[in-house]
Amino acid sequence: MQRQLLEHQADRIEMVLASHKIPVCVYGGTLTSYTIRFQLLPPLGVKLSCIASLAEEIALALDAEGCRVQRRGGALEVEVPRHDPQPVHLLPLCQQLRGRVPPCTALLGLDGEGNPLLLRLSPQRWPTCWWLAPPARARRPSCGAWLSPWPSSTDPTRCSWL
Repeated sequence: MQRQLLEHQADRIEMVLASHKIPVCVYGGTLTSYTIRFQLLPPLGVKLSCIASLAEEIALALDAEGCRVQRRGGALEVEVPRHDPQPVHLLPLCQQLRGRVPPCTALLGLDGEGNPLLLRLSPQRWPTCWWLAPPARARRPSCGAWLSPWPSSTDPTRCSWL
């Protein structure tokens, strides 16, 4: 994405909130394959609910489908979907990670921070898992289902995400 467009969107967020007498400063952001997250610095005493109630107005100003206002750690973030979502290509990602991933590990994609999502497939510790992806024409690319054989000796409460 072009830096000018991101700076323009940051200015639009500041203008929308300033029109409601909430002078914030957009001081950074994160560009992921499907979303853009802007970090905001609101003045002391401004409630998160005041900014969150303006989410639809922010989305309208950015010409976005929607908008989410959330607190992440000590920062306030505005998250909007990208106009040009970029798919994650697993083959180049595998080549980048070669030699840094333990054996018997599946690469599932990237998380919201851009870190690789890995699943260890150690038969001694975990039952076999299968991921069913939706057809290419499905509405949501993140839809899918886990299938796992549950032998009678496997306690389902012992299974967890890695």
